[in-house]
This record gives sequence, structure tokens and C-alpha cells, in this order.
Amino acid sequence: MEFGILHRLDESISGLFQVRVSDYFKVGYSYDSLTNNLGN
Repeated sequence: MEFGILHRLDESISGLFQVRVSDYFKVGYSYDSLTNNLGN
């Protein structure tokens, strides 16, 4: 199992989660969200 978090100051936050199902197969999910207002 692997996981990670990334934070860019005043820009975005990201996360990753990954699970090894077998020696040759991994399943993962990642999420990214902006924390700033692009229009302003």
C-alpha cells in the first residue's frame, strides 16, 4: 500500500492512494483540487 499528499502553497492540494492487488497489478486513485480562485 502506498499513499502520498502534495500541497502547493495557495494553489492546490493533491492526494494519491495505491494498493498492490498482486505482484503484477496495482490499483490506485488520485485526487487534485485547486485552492485558489483562477478568475481573480
